[in-house]
Amino acid sequence: MHGTGTSVTPAPAGREIFKLVDESRSEMWKINEKFIRNQCEVSKTFYFSHDPNNINIIIAGSYYDMEIEFIRNFVKEKYGKSAKFVRYDQYWKLEW
Repeated sequence: MHGTGTSVTPAPAGREIFKLVDESRSEMWKINEKFIRNQCEVSKTFYFSHDPNNINIIIAGSYYDMEIEFIRNFVKEKYGKSAKFVRYDQYWKLEW
């Protein structure tokens, strides 16, 4: 997932942060969730490398699954509508 002007922590940096939080998935998710919330609060454009609408490719409980679920809930709570993910070139884009 990528936000315009920002991106989710690259894998090598993410691994270093994971070590800093004693390899705790819950602590790592707190960091990721805060980043995503901050980007959502300012309506950043998000692009996804995999189709968020295809439940057959999303592993339950994965960070990707949690990210999609967080964004869906955020859009529902803030705007009272469902998040819409549309195909955009080779990516999928969140439409606010």
